[in-house]
Amino acid sequence: SDEAFTPRVRPRDKFGKLPPLMKEWVPQDGPAKDAPLGVSRGSMHGQSQMLVDSPEAHKSGAIITPKDGCLRHCVMHPTCPRRILWDTSSTVMVFYDVFFIPFVLAGFQVPGLEAWFLRADWFTACFWTIDLVCSFLMGFHSEGVVEMRPEKIARNYARGWFSFDLIVVLLDWMFLAQ
Repeated sequence: SDEAFTPRVRPRDKFGKLPPLMKEWVPQDGPAKDAPLGVSRGSMHGQSQMLVDSPEAHKSGAIITPKDGCLRHCVMHPTCPRRILWDTSSTVMVFYDVFFIPFVLAGFQVPGLEAWFLRADWFTACFWTIDLVCSFLMGFHSEGVVEMRPEKIARNYARGWFSFDLIVVLLDWMFLAQ
């Protein structure tokens, strides 16, 4: 039926008026001048408006990003297509590691596939090494905002998964060096 394709709209009150938007949802006049960093709303591709970094600006969905610095162009938003593709690839690599490493450690070999497994092991070791570096430039959600400042991302990663990731990558390379 045609009702299934009718877009949803905001509900109106009994007098036909739309309820007012929350003040946090209404765009500000323009970018802040002389602010070292800002909060961006809406777009992930740098076309969004910059707001002053203030407690009022730290609302759900806000994106905190620096206005200067060469690394700011390299930071990936947590929901951008590149990041989703990267995370999907990471999931595939985890499945490979979880299922095939136990077979290799147990000495199980498939005749004719040794070369394929060796290439796959090299590929996953390279992938995890690149992931280790890229993780310092992957934005994250924190207290209702999206953190895109490289120094905050690096600090968050260093305090979190970095040690584990480094040990796993070093073990991968040590295993391949044998």
